[in-house]
Amino acid sequence: MSIFSVGTYYVKPENRNKFLATMEKLRKHMAKNKKMFRGVKSWRLYSQMYGGTYTAFIDVWEFDSMAALEKLEPEWMSGGKLEQFGDVYLKLVKGSTMSWSIWNPVLQYK
Repeated sequence: MSIFSVGTYYVKPENRNKFLATMEKLRKHMAKNKKMFRGVKSWRLYSQMYGGTYTAFIDVWEFDSMAALEKLEPEWMSGGKLEQFGDVYLKLVKGSTMSWSIWNPVLQYK
């Protein structure tokens, strides 16, 4: 059964375009390096549309298992293959707004 790593955070309006451009580079990197991301079932980046805080984002990663998440996680750290993308979070995301959690599905309708 899938698990979901869910991040919520705020990007300052003046950084929005740079942030989205970098996330597009990440999406293309994932498409070119499918072997590295084989435990990732899906990735979606949502932007706040109505209500709440403009330029807030929800970052949802779907993994095959917790083990798959744990295998990819070190790649975001210093020296990892994805460090360049992890740095974007540190530079463009307002740190005090960042929240990460792990979710598992309980009920589903298709």
